[in-house]
Amino acid sequence: MSEKEPQLSMIDGRDALLLVLVKPSRDEHVTVDAHCNGLDKMQAAKVLMHVARQWKAEAESTEKGKDNE
Repeated sequence: MSEKEPQLSMIDGRDALLLVLVKPSRDEHVTVDAHCNGLDKMQAAKVLMHVARQWKAEAESTEKGKDNE
């Protein structure tokens, strides 16, 4: 199967409080679908910002490690 071919994924999100899907779009950008259930949008935004800060710190740490090689 080619990497360009769509693949079917099944996710049971019935108990998910927040769901974000980032998919490639036809114009070489991405499409973002986001839904929250049981959280208001401000709470969901705070969760996403927390994850973004964690990933940024990890990425910066990885980059510093590469620079020291």
